[in-house]
Amino acid sequence: MPSSQQIKLILTIVCALAVLMVVSQGSGAGLVNTIYQESAKKSVKTIKISMPPSSTAEKYFKTHSMEHMVGAIVQGTVNVKPADPVRFLRESLGNVSTPKIIIAGPPAGGKGTQCEMLVKTFNFVHISTGDLLRSEVRSKSSLGTTAQSYMTKGQLVPDELVIEMLLQRMSKDDVREHGWLLDGFPRTVNQARAMIKEGIVSDGIVLLNVPDDVVSQRITGRRTDPETGAVYHLTFKPPPPEVKSRLLQRSDDTVDAIKERLVAYHKNLNPLLTSFTCPIHRIEAGNLPPDVVFPMITEAIQSARWTKLAMQMGISGVL
Repeated sequence: MPSSQQIKLILTIVCALAVLMVVSQGSGAGLVNTIYQESAKKSVKTIKISMPPSSTAEKYFKTHSMEHMVGAIVQGTVNVKPADPVRFLRESLGNVSTPKIIIAGPPAGGKGTQCEMLVKTFNFVHISTGDLLRSEVRSKSSLGTTAQSYMTKGQLVPDELVIEMLLQRMSKDDVREHGWLLDGFPRTVNQARAMIKEGIVSDGIVLLNVPDDVVSQRITGRRTDPETGAVYHLTFKPPPPEVKSRLLQRSDDTVDAIKERLVAYHKNLNPLLTSFTCPIHRIEAGNLPPDVVFPMITEAIQSARWTKLAMQMGISGVL
């Protein structure tokens, strides 16, 4: 829980950011400009703030979508008009939960690659149901043993079993501290409803839109390392020479199988999305390089996080 002095520092920084927005955006600073311009100027006069080079500050500002954060904090405080704003902010910020984000998209839509980049940037815990299943089976846990009994028969693992694995994983300390990034689940309305019923609720969904022909090209060249679970592509992400000989192609990575999977994906997508009430951010990823798509995703995720902050502060319509 932040101390009073820390909260006062946060307020000062917010005011400084408001001034930064006023200077860089003029009248486009919006509510921060109109509400806090004068108080921000007065606050900045009382202290010295050492700002990093403008390019570094701008990159950080954009990466973390801090305009949304400033808007939520300032507007929330002004709307509520608490007698003790420091106490109000201390309680509001102290109760903000860790991020919970779902990454959705077609098979081979780039979800795994983007999750790796997000983990490096934000330290989220990446949870892939495929990886989770393999881990439980390898550990020979009770859940893994039960899952293995279905898999050896060529049957799908029941949704209830996957949900139970997710609940166990999400209860771990690392997830509680850093938040989760869920990849590859849910795929159907029933799975989404089962998640919500068990209290697994997302702050936002990032949907990567990728054309079917691009998906087909990516999947046919995809190979998996059976020992590590690492996924490579013979053209776009070539494997190291020392592992190439042991790579496997999934039985459902054929052209015919891909067509069936895409039909199922498109059939389930809209009903699946309407099962959730959280914000949905659609990213037109197409065949763009991962480093071009990544900033779009970070902006969407941070927008979802600050929207949640605004809701937790008891306000709406801010972002």
